[in-house]
Amino acid sequence: MQIAANGEVTVTINRLEFGQGVQTALPMILAEELDADWSLVRSRHGSNDGAYIDPRFGIHLTGGSNSIKNSFTQYRELGARARAMLLGAAAARWKVDVATLRTQAGTVLAPDGRKLGYGELAEAAMALPVPEKVTLKDPKDFRIIGRPTSRLDARAKSSGQQDFGIDVRLPGQLTAVVARPPVFGARLASVDDSAARAVKGVKAVLRVPLDGGAEGVAVVADGYWQATQGREALKLQWDTSAVEKVDSERQLAQYRELAASPRPAQVRRRHGAARHRAAATGSRVRVSVPRPRGDGAAELHRCSFPRGAPSCGPAASAPVSTAPPPRACWASSPSRWRCMCRWRAAASAGVSPASERLCGRGLRDRQGRACRRPERTGAHAVEP
Repeated sequence: MQIAANGEVTVTINRLEFGQGVQTALPMILAEELDADWSLVRSRHGSNDGAYIDPRFGIHLTGGSNSIKNSFTQYRELGARARAMLLGAAAARWKVDVATLRTQAGTVLAPDGRKLGYGELAEAAMALPVPEKVTLKDPKDFRIIGRPTSRLDARAKSSGQQDFGIDVRLPGQLTAVVARPPVFGARLASVDDSAARAVKGVKAVLRVPLDGGAEGVAVVADGYWQATQGREALKLQWDTSAVEKVDSERQLAQYRELAASPRPAQVRRRHGAARHRAAATGSRVRVSVPRPRGDGAAELHRCSFPRGAPSCGPAASAPVSTAPPPRACWASSPSRWRCMCRWRAAASAGVSPASERLCGRGLRDRQGRACRRPERTGAHAVEP
């Protein structure tokens, strides 16, 4: 944190701003305990210095919704320590007991009406030792945290003045892009880079090692456009002889074998799925439907739904059991956020889809009944 002579407070954040708002949220946390004038608060990104690591994981990290969770107390304490140092500097200048002083909106106030701005005290405060222990505010006294405020980076980003990584320009700077193999682990069988080298602005074409023993080709040029054009002009042949060949049918057979194998009782209890299976015993049909993933591999989903539900949808003509529907239907899926596809499951099983909707967390079925997610499992349930 830096306090300028005019009272402007610049807070260095230990995260990257990806649009999630940490460039405003973290300064808000620090400014709250500092008692800063929010109109004078600014923010900037930290460097790769060890001072800016995640306090919990010990590495430079932005992700996993950890920014506020892991740095909330950290930034509160930073603000509280700086405020204590400013109070100490004011007490030394006025030769009074620091306990008689208070702060408000970037100013230290004395009982007799005297006041000093943070900018006037910053240099003297920096010469004082940083206190180890500080008292944090009671949340009921917050005046910045929890209040609506404009983002500190909004004006620059909405007016085109914000610099991003792609905007960095240094003397003699070059840009490199990499042509990567179509599959993990593939190596280069041959490289014809004559057309790439002929692109205006291309400076070099280099074979480069990649993760897992793979190879790629880097094209270095004056700028991103020239480098990209050079990469497009490459003629590459890939050697995939040492790469594992993925077979969807073999994968499905492995998945079915795993699904049929007994699981330890403690695992079933831990995931809380046993009681949901028991609740629907004898009153449901279970089918496994492979659903292609984005990378081309097959992912097996398991769907369960009541028998004897009213006919609806594409499988309405399928025979339907007269058994009463169970109290609950559930679906197990690797994704907790997507609705399950009932139509393909119903068609495969020769029954009609259920009136209940197998759904993700927070949704409701067609009768308006809440859909709940059993604790610590991928199963979703709809209950009366």
